[in-house]
Amino acid sequence: MLAGKRRILIADEVGLGKTIQAALMIAETLRRSADARILVIAPASLLVQWNDELRARFGIAARLADADSLTRLRSDRLYLRNPWRSPGVWLASPDYVKQPHVLDAIPALPFDLVVIDEAHIMAGDSQRRAAVDALGTPARHVVLMTATPHDGDNARFNRLISLAATGSSADALTVFRRTRTSSVRNIRRLDVAPGVRLLRVLAGIDAFERSRRTGPPSEALALICGVLRKRAVSSLAALTSSLERRLAIVERDSPEGDAETWSQPGLGFDERPDDGDVMTSDEWRAMTAASGLSGARERTWLKRLVSLVTRGVPAGGDPKIAMLSGLLRRSREPVVIFTEYRDSLLAIAEAVVASRRVAVLHGGLTGVEQRRALAAFVEGEADALLATDVASQGLNLQHRTRWIVHFDLPWTPMRLEQRVGRVDRIGQSRRVHVTSIGVRHPAQEALRQRMAKREEMRDRVALPGCRRWTRAAEGLAQLFARQRTLAARWRGPDPVAVPRARSTAAGLRRLGLDPCSPVTLVEVPFISGTGEVLERWIGWTGARPAAPSPALQRRVRALSARARRRHAAWHATQAADARRSPHQPGLFEARDVTNPIDDAHPAEVAPDLSVRIGEPQLLLILE
Repeated sequence: MLAGKRRILIADEVGLGKTIQAALMIAETLRRSADARILVIAPASLLVQWNDELRARFGIAARLADADSLTRLRSDRLYLRNPWRSPGVWLASPDYVKQPHVLDAIPALPFDLVVIDEAHIMAGDSQRRAAVDALGTPARHVVLMTATPHDGDNARFNRLISLAATGSSADALTVFRRTRTSSVRNIRRLDVAPGVRLLRVLAGIDAFERSRRTGPPSEALALICGVLRKRAVSSLAALTSSLERRLAIVERDSPEGDAETWSQPGLGFDERPDDGDVMTSDEWRAMTAASGLSGARERTWLKRLVSLVTRGVPAGGDPKIAMLSGLLRRSREPVVIFTEYRDSLLAIAEAVVASRRVAVLHGGLTGVEQRRALAAFVEGEADALLATDVASQGLNLQHRTRWIVHFDLPWTPMRLEQRVGRVDRIGQSRRVHVTSIGVRHPAQEALRQRMAKREEMRDRVALPGCRRWTRAAEGLAQLFARQRTLAARWRGPDPVAVPRARSTAAGLRRLGLDPCSPVTLVEVPFISGTGEVLERWIGWTGARPAAPSPALQRRVRALSARARRRHAAWHATQAADARRSPHQPGLFEARDVTNPIDDAHPAEVAPDLSVRIGEPQLLLILE
C-alpha cells in the first residue's frame, strides 16, 4: 500500500491474522493523515469484533454506522452537517450501506481507505455488491479480505477480483495469500443408516420429480426437489419446514393451479426470509419458481410428502440426531456443532439438552442475544455451541475448543473451511478434530460429488500472488522467530518451578563448590542505557548474589569504555561526511544550517552510554 498499490487482496487462510494486517494499514493511514476518512465494510455480526480489535490492539476509536448512531451524531452537529464527512474510522455492514437513502447520504468525497472484510460475500450479482463497488471505486486505497476467494464459481470470482476497480491498467489487484505449513487435523466421517422414514421420504421426492407426465422435464421442478433432498439429509425437521413453506406458496399464489399466474409476482415485501439460516437466496429462488405442474397436482404431492414425514414410524426419530447425541454422551470435550438450517439446529438442541449445557447461535437472534450465547460458551457456562453458518465467520474459539462437528454439508466447500477456521487459528495449541455426519444414501453422495467438483474448479484457478516482497518477508519472519526464541530463553522458567537436581559431595568438590549448601546456577545480563542486552554471563554461586562481584563490576567498566569509544568513532565519521556534503535545508524547514550533525541526529548528541547489571535469572538449583 505504501509503495502505491491501490487495490490489495489479503487472501490468507482462515485464522492467520487478516484483521490484524488490515488494522495495521488503518493505523498507518491515520498516522500519516490525522483527518483521514476510513470505511470498514464487514458483515453485521463482525462489527463489534472489529471495534474491539481496533480499540484494544491499536487504540483506535471507531464509529458504528447505523441508523441510531448517525441520528445521534447529527444531533451533536450543526444543522445540515453531514456526519459522514467527519474524519476517523467508520464501521458499516453491506446490508446497511446498500439502502438507497443511506448510499445517497454518503458524500462523493472519496475515502482514504476502504477495507472490505469477507469480500466473497460481496461478490454476488446484487445490490450489496453494487453499493460496495460504488463506495470503493473512488477510494484512494481498497483492501479486500477473504480466506475463500474462489468457491468454485468462476463468475463470482471474476466479480470479486474486479470489485472497486477503476478499469485502469495500473489498477491491477495485488494478491497476498499465506497458507499453513504445519496444520494437522483429525478428520472423521460418520455415515448412518437412513432409517425407514427417511428412505420413504427420499423415494417420495424422487417420485415427485418424475410426476410431470407431459412435455419436457421441468428444470424448476428438479431444482425444487434438489432443495428438498438437501434438507432431508440434513434433518427431517428442516424438510418439514420446507414442505410447509412450499405448500403455503402454492396455495397462496396459484389457487386455480394455473402455472401462468407465476409469471406475475405480487409485491411480496415479506416473502423472503430475513437471513440465510432459514433459506439461502438460491434455495429461495428455487422454492418460489414455477414447477410446471398444476397447482392442485403439486398440492397433492406436497401433502403426500408431509404425511410421509409425520406418519407414525417407531421411536428413534432422526437417525443423524441420534448419532450426534451418542457422540456427545461419550465425550465431555467442548464442541461446536454447525448446521446450515435453523430448523435442524432447534431439533438438535431439543435432543442434546439432556446431556449437554447448550448455547444456541443463529440469525434469528438479536446482536445482544448472539453475544450472550457466545459468551456463555467461551466462559464455560455451556459446553456445546449449536450454530448455523452465521457463526462461521470472524469468531475466535481456538482457546475454548478444538472439536468441530459438521451436521450437514453446505453447497460450497468454502463454508466448511470457514467453519473449521473458528478453532483452527493462531493460538490453537492442540490438534483440531473435525467430525462430519452424513447418511448412507445416493442423495448424500450427490452433495459430496457436487462439493468435490466445485473444489476441483477452485483448485484449478491459480491466484496471481505477489512475490515482490517475499524475500524481505522471509527475512523478517526468521528475525522474529529468533527474537521470540531468545525472549523465551531470557525469561527463563517460572521461579516457582525451577528445576532442582541432586549431586554428590564429590561431584560438587570437583566443580570447586561447597557441598554444604545448595548451589545456584544463574544467568546475569549486562544492559545498556538504551535497554539493549549487551552480554549474558552464566555462573555458579552458593546463593543468589546480593551484590555484584568484583569480576562483574570490572566487566561493566570494560563495556562502558567500549561503548564510549564506538560512539566517538561514529560521531567523527558523521562529522567528516557532513563536511563533504553540507546540509541543504528544505523550503519549509526551520532547521539551523550551522549545526547540521546535531540537528539531523538529535538523539545521538548525548546518548546514554551507561551499562548496568540486570536482575539475575535463576536457571537451576543443585542440592
